[in-house]
Amino acid sequence: MKLSLAAGISLRSRTHPGRQRGVVLYVALVVMIVMMLAGVAMLRSVGAGVGVAGNLAFKQNSTKAADRGTDVAIPKILALAALSTNPWTASPTLPTAPLSPPSTPPNLTVLDVDQPAYGYTANWVPGFDPLATYSATNPATVDWAAAPLATPVGGDDGAGNTVRYVIHRMCKFSNLDTSPESLDPLSGEMQQCVGHGVTIRHVTKDAGSPARQLPLYRITSRTDGPRNTVSYVQVMVY
Repeated sequence: MKLSLAAGISLRSRTHPGRQRGVVLYVALVVMIVMMLAGVAMLRSVGAGVGVAGNLAFKQNSTKAADRGTDVAIPKILALAALSTNPWTASPTLPTAPLSPPSTPPNLTVLDVDQPAYGYTANWVPGFDPLATYSATNPATVDWAAAPLATPVGGDDGAGNTVRYVIHRMCKFSNLDTSPESLDPLSGEMQQCVGHGVTIRHVTKDAGSPARQLPLYRITSRTDGPRNTVSYVQVMVY
């Protein structure tokens, strides 16, 4: 009996380590696969994080670059005003692009009329949406490809940003002066302007004529930057 028991014990002691080594091999393979997948996921996560950070940096850069549109548009407004009879402006450098002549009545000024060559519209354009896809039949959209450049023609600002802008006079109607008593000939409605409470008198009218409103001007700039980044900035000036 003792010999048989010893033999059984001896047999079990020789077969058990072999089974144990096989299990360890499988566990090691599973652990290696899991570690490899975790490493791949970590690399992808780091790469995505770097990409997001880079895109945010380009976005911020393109947004700052849009200030160039404002810096260029303001002198254009002043230049157009200098060609009109509005007395509240100085006389900066005159524009060189062709101007649209004022239509009747004869007291209209350059700023009362749309000036496409300067990206200038003399009304606020109801429903204006600079982000919408351009449609020639929808005046609320913008043909950004044809808008004036604030960066050099055929170039950028040195950081890969191309800036364009449009200007809107914050009045309801074009081809009308800013007097609240001016009536639109088509609708019969009075002119309405968004301003800051200051009024002036048109120099071609007599002293008893209605005061003109001093409107705000909305400058909308678009920047096309690296990695297909697009930024829009709007500023109100007067």
